[in-house]
Amino acid sequence: MEKNLDFLVKKCNSLGKIAAAVVHPCSDVALSGALKARERGVIEPVLVGPVAEINDTASKYGLDISGVRIIDSKDDVDAAAKAASLAGTGEVKLLIKGSLHTDVMMHAVMQPEYNLRTHKLISSSCLMHLPTYDRLVFIADMVINIAPTLEQKVQILENAVDFAHALGWENPKVAIIAAVETVNLKMPATVDAAIISKMADRGQVTGCIVDGPIDLDIAVDPTSAQIKHFKSPIMGDADIMILPDLQSANALYKQMVFMGKADAADVILGARIPIVVTSRSDDEETRLNSIAAAALHAHYKNRIIQ
Repeated sequence: MEKNLDFLVKKCNSLGKIAAAVVHPCSDVALSGALKARERGVIEPVLVGPVAEINDTASKYGLDISGVRIIDSKDDVDAAAKAASLAGTGEVKLLIKGSLHTDVMMHAVMQPEYNLRTHKLISSSCLMHLPTYDRLVFIADMVINIAPTLEQKVQILENAVDFAHALGWENPKVAIIAAVETVNLKMPATVDAAIISKMADRGQVTGCIVDGPIDLDIAVDPTSAQIKHFKSPIMGDADIMILPDLQSANALYKQMVFMGKADAADVILGARIPIVVTSRSDDEETRLNSIAAAALHAHYKNRIIQ
């Protein structure tokens, strides 16, 4: 069992660099993050943005971009479109957001001419390492889907399981989180969780072990599960937690990062290629981990296709 997120870069090193479009890298953190991932053997970046701005940023912050391919663009919208085109033709295998708004980049991804949409829902999943907890855990979806329907929750789960498979979890345990561990008809999250659990029992959700509703303490703490006399294949050892909605998932993520000092690797899933949209407040380590996780998912998808 992995104890921290260092394994992400190590696995990438064993697979080799993968081509990645870095969209509008016109800030120090956006450009330095891409160059750091290149230096660590994770990606071979293609910088897509206004050449003059990229050169100015590199000069201002002492960043060496010699030998790195740059594709000129008029602005961030044009950069997003050109990067999506590169991904659509297979020239790059993942997209990394630079200094532009997430909605600008995702708008380009959604355009039919780039052929990046699939039948899958677009959602996010994040692998977390907390120094106070002895297991790594995935959470979803804290970025994209505000109030997911039952059908969308199933697809969020499937994307998260696919992500876990790509990172080395063969049969992850998935807890569908609610405030209580019993079905309460006045609490729709518990009903959805029970339905998804039964779908897994019937083979409609595969590649994982699913149970729900499960409250957070039972999902992560074996002692709580025992005290509550809970009987489940998930007894404080959940690998993936599917939260009821974006607000609860996003709050949990930020609590882990800012109060629990967690390390994170966050990737957008469901398109033909993985997408990294790290926050402006994310540190260099989170950016590197997220890029490495996305690169591993891209390698995994390439193996499946081949």
